[in-house]
Amino acid sequence: MRQAIARDLALDRGGITVRAGLAVTCLDQAEDAFAITDHGKATRLDPAEAASEIADLAGLPLWAESWGPRRGDVRLCMDVAAAA
Repeated sequence: MRQAIARDLALDRGGITVRAGLAVTCLDQAEDAFAITDHGKATRLDPAEAASEIADLAGLPLWAESWGPRRGDVRLCMDVAAAA
C-alpha cells in the first residue's frame, strides 16, 4: 500500500496540490485483533489502535476512522482547518 500511495502522489496533476491523508474504515467488523503484513512480517493489531498504526506504517496522517455504516460512526482524527 505504501508504494501504491507513493506512485499515486507522484503523478502529474497539472499544478493541483494534493494533501494526502488516510481514512480507515470497517473497524467495527474486527471483533478481535487482526493481522497485517509489512515487508513480509505479520503484525497483529488491536482494532482500537489499528487506524493510527496503519497510518504510521503508510507514512500518512490519520484523518478519519470508521466504526460503523453511518456518518455518526466516523471519527475525525484531524483538524480540518490545518488540512486546508
